[in-house]
Amino acid sequence: MKYVSQFITVLALLTLGLGCQPAMAQQGDTVINNHYTPSNKQVLRKLALPFTLIGIGAYGVKNTGIINNKEIKEERHEHFGNFEHHADDYLQFAPIPMVFAMDALGFKSTHTWQEQVILFSRAQLMMMAMIYPIKHFTKVQRPDSSAYNSFPSGHTAQAFAGASFFYKEFGRQHPWASAGVFMLASGIGAFRVLNNRHWVSDVLAGAGFGILSVELSYLMYKPRKKNKKQSVFIYPSYSNHSFACSALLRW
Repeated sequence: MKYVSQFITVLALLTLGLGCQPAMAQQGDTVINNHYTPSNKQVLRKLALPFTLIGIGAYGVKNTGIINNKEIKEERHEHFGNFEHHADDYLQFAPIPMVFAMDALGFKSTHTWQEQVILFSRAQLMMMAMIYPIKHFTKVQRPDSSAYNSFPSGHTAQAFAGASFFYKEFGRQHPWASAGVFMLASGIGAFRVLNNRHWVSDVLAGAGFGILSVELSYLMYKPRKKNKKQSVFIYPSYSNHSFACSALLRW
């Protein structure tokens, strides 16, 4: 259980570290129309974690360094050989409706729901634009030998993108709720390993890509003038355990 315990510990620390960090402007930030423009140092800090996770995951594909995929797979077979549960196929999307449920219940968010749709739709598109080409070109075999598209984990990326989205909107006022959402995302990553669908390196990289897509979307955001009328049309789709969401913004 040595390597499995280490993996669970890493997920727990990642959950607490992400969910409870202060989500507010810091020294050197610029505030425009109640929107924070981070300094260069803040930008580097925001991108450091996802790039670190992606780097560790990519390095671990060859079973070198701190991640040993084969050892963890052997321990999984020894202690959780009969584990099979498909909750991760559905719970990966749970953080997204949680954001809009918080809006509906009147909790104060960082952006309006229209802005949230734009921000997350853009993050979703960027995430898919990164994940699927990498899956195609790396051709890493899944631990259950079912396909050659294991790296990185799309389920984990989706879960952490949703958790990061929740954190961006409500982490400042509700850090423990944010930690709970990241715990759910970490659970999705653990399920992917326990279901023998992904290597640990896939999960860590997937978490990195999910966080990165949201960070980039928020960094790119520029608030519009409030006197302009706007409307948003959302077109969700679901196929083969994959979720996509398109949004049309009319100004």
